[in-house]
Amino acid sequence: MKAEALARSACALLNSFPTQLFVLDELGPLELKHRQGWVGAFELLAQETYQVAVIVVRPELLGNAISEMPGTSFTVFNVTTTNRDAVPALLGREIRARLGSIPGAGRGMPL
Repeated sequence: MKAEALARSACALLNSFPTQLFVLDELGPLELKHRQGWVGAFELLAQETYQVAVIVVRPELLGNAISEMPGTSFTVFNVTTTNRDAVPALLGREIRARLGSIPGAGRGMPL
């Protein structure tokens, strides 16, 4: 990946906050093994300028991601070929439940 593309994507990541719902697909080997790409996402998540974050991580990198995750509360959804069709509805329910516990958050959100 070119340095210019990485710089543009890092800028886009910074401009994503503050937000109610932050979705990042994905934190992978580039971030978790090579310390490049969106590695700054961990620092941004630590600032907690979001209500709910959904972060996609490959199973083989989950331990790395959890050890760097700044949040004190998170839920891991293991997506498999068997359950993948049900995951969007499950995530939607989880997001609505978490946003619903925040006064004024999540109004008009079509999840």
